[in-house]
Amino acid sequence: MIDQKLLQGNLKTKLNFGKRIRMLIDYRFWYFILCASLWGIMHATPVLTGYFIKLIFDALGANNINLAWLALLAFSLIDISRMGVLFIAEFVYIDYWLELKTLLQRNMLDYLMNAPFSRPMTDSSSEAVSRFRDDTDTVNQVIENWTDFFGMAIYMVVACVIMFTISPLMTGLMLVPMVAILFATRLFMPYVRNLRRKSRAATEAVTGFIGELFNSVQAVKIARKEASMLTHFEGLNKTRQRTALKDVMVYELLGSVNRNMVHIGTAIVLFFAASQMQDGQFTVGDFALFMAYMPRLSWRMGFIGDMMANYKRGSVSFERMDKLLHDAPAEQIVRPEQVFFQRSKRTKLENPLLKEIVELEPDGFSQINRAKESIVADTLDTVSIQGLSYSYPEGGANAFGIQDINFE
Repeated sequence: MIDQKLLQGNLKTKLNFGKRIRMLIDYRFWYFILCASLWGIMHATPVLTGYFIKLIFDALGANNINLAWLALLAFSLIDISRMGVLFIAEFVYIDYWLELKTLLQRNMLDYLMNAPFSRPMTDSSSEAVSRFRDDTDTVNQVIENWTDFFGMAIYMVVACVIMFTISPLMTGLMLVPMVAILFATRLFMPYVRNLRRKSRAATEAVTGFIGELFNSVQAVKIARKEASMLTHFEGLNKTRQRTALKDVMVYELLGSVNRNMVHIGTAIVLFFAASQMQDGQFTVGDFALFMAYMPRLSWRMGFIGDMMANYKRGSVSFERMDKLLHDAPAEQIVRPEQVFFQRSKRTKLENPLLKEIVELEPDGFSQINRAKESIVADTLDTVSIQGLSYSYPEGGANAFGIQDINFE
């Protein structure tokens, strides 16, 4: 008998979002390390190309043509190699993405189909589709952010150190607005999470109504309520349009502000570089290095802001999946299970008896016909049941069901 208090208390012991993300990473840990390494190379190597750009301009300024050609050659080799790494990283991550998405979908479907006792669905079937499609993508987006994070962090640290050794004042003034935007993004996180929740709820209302409408077509026609159904549907779509627009607008606004900090940084560099270049404290190569680093540095800091926003959106997606599996164990959604993508190599003859005969005599069609005849001869004709009893376990002491049923 299932303890109802324990079952209800299970809802209060859900794993937090960070723990679930760690479990997903641990599911294919070395695959995650491979993806993070490849994308780390992709995101970190531009710090080398920026430095070689500085060497090229400094060598040209010093009329050292040989050093300029060597720096140009190194710059080209690094950039070409980076494109090759990008090609490999794309293929590797596609498999990783699909495997994690399939794992989440597999675990949710497994519990809905094989849970030990009956339960009402908290959402309609059409609403549940968005759990399997949209919410799993949002959670995977968080994992993708972590595969990108380490390479971007290396780039930001090394780039800031190099720029700081050239001009501490200019580097500090350039980083101030970028860091301020990160703190502003952090303050907006509760608002972003609330908008995401409302947007998902509005999408569920639309998909749920469509499912109910298709299941009640005859009733709607008999009652002649087509016009009122369309009016209600239009109202749901307008609500969804408004909430989705707010969600996307705030998300893109934060991302746009983060990414456009490069213009403020460029203005600061131009303002201070002019006087320092006249004094000989700032070379053309230094200026080229700052110009090479700033766009990527601003974009990577913008990525940190987007990553924080995606973190909140991912927690909302897990809440929605928890609602679908309202009485599932805490680790059900992220439980490690084996998933497959390759087609099975089993024979088309799924019946074990037919398969055994074909394996013994693969060219014997008469044996297959005799096997089919033997299966027909062994067909079940009568089923006799005596003393059948069943009661629903969630009913407790007042369980209901059937008792001592006999039939044939």
